[in-house]
Amino acid sequence: MTATAGGHLDEIEALMGTEEDGRHICDVACLIAERGWLGLDDKDSAQARMDEALALPLNPMLKEEFLDWQRRIDPARLPGGLRGLHDPYQASMAGNWVAAAAHWQQAGDPYRAALALAEGDADAVARALSILDRLGAARVREAVLGRARGRGLDIDAPARPRATTLANPAGLTKRQMQVLGLLGEGLSNAAIAERLFVSAKTVDHHVSAILGKLDVASRGEAAALACKKGWV
Repeated sequence: MTATAGGHLDEIEALMGTEEDGRHICDVACLIAERGWLGLDDKDSAQARMDEALALPLNPMLKEEFLDWQRRIDPARLPGGLRGLHDPYQASMAGNWVAAAAHWQQAGDPYRAALALAEGDADAVARALSILDRLGAARVREAVLGRARGRGLDIDAPARPRATTLANPAGLTKRQMQVLGLLGEGLSNAAIAERLFVSAKTVDHHVSAILGKLDVASRGEAAALACKKGWV
């Protein structure tokens, strides 16, 4: 959500009035939580408004999206013994970001997959940033990068995409397109590095960025997609 969305949130709350449907309350609580997480609203004020949703006597599955945001902001406030959640949420509650990201990717939800990857190691965060760049989620990207560096991770953050990159149908840079083409030839990272006269580590980063931008899980899938789309 952007700063402008704050005005829309006020309108939503005004329209809800004395709304008593717990699911609607939790939906609005998700928006409030996301704004607090992004630093658009004061966290204490956001938490005070989120406490209403926490107190609702609902089956946790009906408010699992809100609970996932509460986990990111202050997990100590979560109720104990959360069970029966859908798989990606249950994985997140267990601290298994790998499984959570895989579930979201399988469900075709790149935004939530990126949020899960953002809780992982440096390579996972780099993939998250690439996905967020592709989605145009600049503010979320900034928050993810700041939190990762706050955890002491050495993030080789890709630069914000240039206009030429955005014009590319795959959302890739010129160099990433070169790497993608070489992946299609079945070359290893070491062989690609030798071909392009760069380090293997640089190729590793390019490959991670490609997988994130194309939202695929393997080099083979990336090459197959590029061939199918006629990009290389």
